[in-house]
Amino acid sequence: MSYSRWGGSVWYSFYNCSSGDTRDTQVLSLWYSMEYTIDWLYEDLDDVTAADIVEMYKCTAAEADEAMEIIGWFMADVEEDYPDAMQILDKIDKIGEPR
Repeated sequence: MSYSRWGGSVWYSFYNCSSGDTRDTQVLSLWYSMEYTIDWLYEDLDDVTAADIVEMYKCTAAEADEAMEIIGWFMADVEEDYPDAMQILDKIDKIGEPR
């Protein structure tokens, strides 16, 4: 799935099909130009800040803010596709609750 494409954005970003089988091994391709084609693992994005993006990609703060929004979309998609154990337990608990 693509989150942004060049033309409407400085970023070309997509949920990479080379992702692994677990939440932490899901891959976001977040490309700023052909010089900065960086692929990120889900587990590495948890602590990334806009300042980190500016430093890694040599982009502007506004462009980094857009990248952070893309990262948020990706992480939400991964969390939906790969719920953690607590989310699964919550769903199981709700099955037995009266309606």
